[in-house]
Amino acid sequence: MLNISQPNVFDIAKMGMEFGGKVCFICPVSYQTTAVSGTKEDIYNDVKKLIDSFGRFNGGLI
Repeated sequence: MLNISQPNVFDIAKMGMEFGGKVCFICPVSYQTTAVSGTKEDIYNDVKKLIDSFGRFNGGLI
């Protein structure tokens, strides 16, 4: 498991390509930016990006 508590400081797409299907990611939306001041649409878009990047290649996302 990789615990990524601040996804906005990582290249999520690159990490998904490199580790997807090999590990399970624990990753919320950024709780210092998006979760605090983002709109519902911002949160939806961030969650979609996390699912698209980490949830493929038979990988897991918690």
